[in-house]
Amino acid sequence: MDNVKKLLENRQFEAAEAILREFTDKNPYDGQALYYMAYCLFSQDKFDESARYFIMLGDLVPDEPEVHFMTGRCFFNRNNYREAIKYFRKAIDKGLSGNNLLKSGHLLALAYCGSKRFNSAEKIVRRTISKSPDYYPCHDLLGRILISRMDYKRAREIYNKILALKSAPEEDALFHIAFTYIIENKINTAINKLEEILIDWKDHLKTHYTLAALYFHSDNLEKAEEHWRKCVELDPNNLGRKALVNIMISEK
Repeated sequence: MDNVKKLLENRQFEAAEAILREFTDKNPYDGQALYYMAYCLFSQDKFDESARYFIMLGDLVPDEPEVHFMTGRCFFNRNNYREAIKYFRKAIDKGLSGNNLLKSGHLLALAYCGSKRFNSAEKIVRRTISKSPDYYPCHDLLGRILISRMDYKRAREIYNKILALKSAPEEDALFHIAFTYIIENKINTAINKLEEILIDWKDHLKTHYTLAALYFHSDNLEKAEEHWRKCVELDPNNLGRKALVNIMISEK
């Protein structure tokens, strides 16, 4: 298996897969080979097959939490949230630890959101935050859940906590705070919050695009075009294209 390990380390997945398929066909209960095969397939985005090998490995080592965690990731990446929830919960119950425990909590909560089980998602997020108060992804998800419930005041409180973390992307938290004011139709407040973002993050694309839309609907075409042109400069192939169309429409 040393040659396979080197191939995987060098990201030569197709070559590793060919060797592993032949080996696992002859040795279906070799745990190391099953792990390498599952990892190799996962790295190629072959999540259905990867899940099958991780499940086979899980049957051999049922108390290994990392195997169940990776099985959950396979199902999550295929939007099979029911199975993802099952395996993330199993990984946690089996004693998953370290950074993967935090990731598992975050992904489990996302899977609950994907299943429209927002109460369960919030419980998992809050439990994860209680164990690791500085874990940004769960703070961010909690803010999004609160926004979806139209609880904008508490959402802003969460994003202000994110700002206090320092290590988190502050501009995204500020953007979400501004977004809550947009939903509440407090357009001038939202514009002021968004303009504040550009003081320190002059190239924040979402902010420029959102400001352009707000200025356009406030009949300030000059400011709208200014921000749309910045979008064209920053992202000519995606949002920039949409911005360019908007500029053409506004100039008619």
